Amino acid sequence: MSQIELTFPDGSVRSVASGTTGLEIAKGISEGLARKALGVKLGDKVLDLTRPLTESGTIKIITPSNDDPDALMLLRHSCSHVLAEAICDLFPGTKLAYGPAIEKGFYYDLMTPTPIQQSDFERIEKRMKEIIKEDRPFVRCEVSAADGLKRTGARTLKTSAPAPTCLLPASSRISRCSPCRAPTGMATRTATS
Repeated sequence: MSQIELTFPDGSVRSVASGTTGLEIAKGISEGLARKALGVKLGDKVLDLTRPLTESGTIKIITPSNDDPDALMLLRHSCSHVLAEAICDLFPGTKLAYGPAIEKGFYYDLMTPTPIQQSDFERIEKRMKEIIKEDRPFVRCEVSAADGLKRTGARTLKTSAPAPTCLLPASSRISRCSPCRAPTGMATRTATS
């Protein structure tokens, strides 16, 4: 197996097997770091911890911090997936488009069968807290665009070009998959970090 060279923020360099994940890198430093880690930044790309690393470059283990834009992006994007899951649970038949992290928070663009009212916010928040407490892992499913559309077609507004990845809490049915390319934290508990 080929090796890649990773340069850490302190200037140290490690050679690891291509395909090693960010989580394995964090565990190699310390179990505590691995527990805190949200993702990694390889070069200028933020990746989730389970993504195999196949290129050499500078690497940073991302941990929760209000001062780190990369950490905030991961936290907010994880929250957007929890929001989508809560709304799908409470409003069956909801169609999802996308849920990005933005500079001051996150949102999920979606279409519910009935309009969401301000009076629904409290039960949506309650369901989000339940999902977070369950600490379900986010699982990335690498699929073709065609397969992604088959898996999410009835629940997605992205019919012209669905993303080639799906993220879902591990206990969910695949039909509840959310089309997504962006990284998240490891589990729904990330939304509270």
